[in-house]
Amino acid sequence: MNDDLKKQLIESYEREIKKAETLIEKLTEPCVKSLAHSRAEERSFWKKRVKKLKSKIKELEDEC
Repeated sequence: MNDDLKKQLIESYEREIKKAETLIEKLTEPCVKSLAHSRAEERSFWKKRVKKLKSKIKELEDEC
């Protein structure tokens, strides 16, 4: 894979991680009890997504 393409992928993954972390912070704020379960599941999804993206970034950096 081209080095420029790898750098662009890494940058886009980092942007997505920042967005996800911002969303996770919003989802940890207090809310109505009826929404708590769904927000917890969504927060869990984004945490897993961030973990996957970080592993992809590490993999791409190792290839460079």
